[in-house]
Amino acid sequence: AGIHDDSTPIEQRNMKALLLSGFLVLLAATAASARTADLPWVCGPREVFKECVSSSCAELKCGMEGMPEACTKDCVSGCFCAPGFYRKGHRECVPWSECQIEPLKPMPKACPNFKAVPDLSGESEVLLNKTLIVVK
Repeated sequence: AGIHDDSTPIEQRNMKALLLSGFLVLLAATAASARTADLPWVCGPREVFKECVSSSCAELKCGMEGMPEACTKDCVSGCFCAPGFYRKGHRECVPWSECQIEPLKPMPKACPNFKAVPDLSGESEVLLNKTLIVVK
């Protein structure tokens, strides 16, 4: 009165090895995921770690007045600019005052080699590669 097993010793050994391998893979995967979640993220200056946030609303970027009215439904984790700071390009987080683009240099008052294009009244004119093209 017992369970009768028709499998050979080799089949039993293979089954044990297969079960043990599966258990070890499962154990390794569990340990790896636990370690990844527990690892401290090292963020740059003026950055904070955020977990599972919308990529479009996780941080302010230079040029944005505020957060968008609608955010994407994706889930990203990582280092993002701390409150009060703005991402400048793909680089560092800066205060709003450092976001401003340098003012453009004023145009020169007169170009020394400039030649006036004649007025051909009523005709369209385009200067292309120093060639005047007139469209009637």
